[in-house]
Amino acid sequence: MRQQQKYSLGINNKGVTLLASVVMTVFLGLMIGVAFRGMNMEMQEGASREVSQESFNNAEAGLEYAIFMLRQDETWSPAAPLSVQVLIDPLAPVVPANIQGTYTVSVAPALPFNGWPSVWVTSQGVDRDGKNPRTILAQVIVQSPAKFLVSSLGDITIRSGANYGGDFLARDIDFQVDTSLALGSSQRNINIIGKVSYMRNLLSNVNLMNPALGVSITGGTQSSPGVTFTGIDKTYYKLLAQTQGSYHGASKTISGSLDCTTLGAVNGVVFVEGDLHISGTFAESLTFIATGDIYIDDDLQRDATVIPAPQVGLLAVNNVIIPSTAPATLDLEAFVLADGGIFTADKTVAKGTLNFTGAIAVRGRVGGSAIDLNAFATRNYNYNAAFVNNTIPFLSSMANVVGWSEI
Repeated sequence: MRQQQKYSLGINNKGVTLLASVVMTVFLGLMIGVAFRGMNMEMQEGASREVSQESFNNAEAGLEYAIFMLRQDETWSPAAPLSVQVLIDPLAPVVPANIQGTYTVSVAPALPFNGWPSVWVTSQGVDRDGKNPRTILAQVIVQSPAKFLVSSLGDITIRSGANYGGDFLARDIDFQVDTSLALGSSQRNINIIGKVSYMRNLLSNVNLMNPALGVSITGGTQSSPGVTFTGIDKTYYKLLAQTQGSYHGASKTISGSLDCTTLGAVNGVVFVEGDLHISGTFAESLTFIATGDIYIDDDLQRDATVIPAPQVGLLAVNNVIIPSTAPATLDLEAFVLADGGIFTADKTVAKGTLNFTGAIAVRGRVGGSAIDLNAFATRNYNYNAAFVNNTIPFLSSMANVVGWSEI
């Protein structure tokens, strides 16, 4: 009986062990299945996040393209939503393996932002399979630099004897009145017939609220959002000059009668590698670009007999300079852009009167005024109202995102 009981217990133990092994195997199988399923879900989620980010990147690329086009033409707006494929390698052939996805861009009017004209840019990006759409809606301020009499990312000091007939935009604007001169005298006063917009600080050594002390601003003052300076795309302008314009591989002096035929520039673009010395009378709208400095040697004016009035742009990669050899009284009509720094007059020789008509855009430099034409005792700056309808060939605009959201 004892042996039989002992044998019976052994049979029961083996059954329990087998059952436990089966249960454990099933449990482990379930755990492994759950783990693999979780891992697979994580991989799918990771892949989904990757393609979603890819779509967002494509939407951003569309927004960047729209800003680029608006800088080339402030009125740019595709008649229908514009779809463009995004390539992994822009220089490689357009094959499926090189396509990252697509963006679709549209532009619509928007209300002004702090007084600046603006548009709504909608950019939707999708992945390479045309799925997982993500959409960005951005408000973009767009303005030609020729719409301001003076604009600069730098600081500008305005001294006694200056008269500005137009709007003003700069980072810091500092009015410095020569208080040693008699109250009310033209040599003491600073007159601005327009609005003054500043991105950081508005400074003065006299009370701006009291025009009798020397500073008169008829259009008032306002804080402005930061903007991107309209720089010079040398590659872009060089190509324009080499195709249908006039290209010069070294410094050049241009004077006399200025028109497309005389200059050999069908599209009105003249590009100079180096410095450009210029003066004369222009009978057609023209754009001059110099990779160095631009020197205004003598009067530069439009032909008054030509209707509508032509416009000219002077775009210097460095500075725009009025040399000491320029006449004591200088008449200048142009849009002046100094991408590398300042618009200045050599102070070696004191001069009398500068009569400027047009607009000025200067990047500015740290530690000095972006415009320094104080070699002229009297400086009259008048905005060219014709710039509202700009005809300067291929003049770029300012375009900046001031707000965006994903919709």
